[in-house]
Amino acid sequence: MGMFGLHFIYRYFVAAHSQYQKTFNNYRIVYWMMIPVICGCIWGFTTYFILAPSEAINNSLKYKLISTFGWDIENIVYAGLNFNELQPDGSHSIDLYSLFAVIAGWTIIVSSLIVIFYCGVQCYLKLTYPMKEKNNVVSKQFKALQSQLFKALVIQTAIPVILMHFPVSTVFLYSFLGKQLGTLSGISSITIALFPALDPLPSMFIIKNYRETIFGESVGCLSN
Repeated sequence: MGMFGLHFIYRYFVAAHSQYQKTFNNYRIVYWMMIPVICGCIWGFTTYFILAPSEAINNSLKYKLISTFGWDIENIVYAGLNFNELQPDGSHSIDLYSLFAVIAGWTIIVSSLIVIFYCGVQCYLKLTYPMKEKNNVVSKQFKALQSQLFKALVIQTAIPVILMHFPVSTVFLYSFLGKQLGTLSGISSITIALFPALDPLPSMFIIKNYRETIFGESVGCLSN
């Protein structure tokens, strides 16, 4: 999530011709790269210390795992949430550690979304209403390129929302409501794994120069 937000920050700097774009071309890029590292450390800490296996979660999940997947909970390693903690008197209470874990996860997700949409809107404004040249004429080629870049940007914004943010948020929401997703809970892992492969495709197929180069070389290879 942090890496993708960083990607959009860079795209915004490029579209806006910002002076901060230079910070990605020298040693200061290390500071930018600390953003995904910090996000990863926060989630890693949360997973290892807060979502680690416990007796309470074992008792809550063992029958569900056997009936849904046919797994014995003693033979697997997991990271899990347990919002409805069963008390000795039979009552239920919200587990504050699980609540903190969800807040940490949602903070990463929401902050990433805010950066994506803010930088996306700014890129749209810069690409749709570019600064005109001195003679107040903008070439057709330039307009076409800006249009292609914007279309690619829109699709590249939709891809992580569909493949990353929505599935992960759904898992958190169902856990919070005490609902079961069963085998569907594994979809988020699959969609997140698909994201790096699908993200470059809009630029490759929408931007004319890339598209012609790809298909031109492919046709040339086939003819040879």
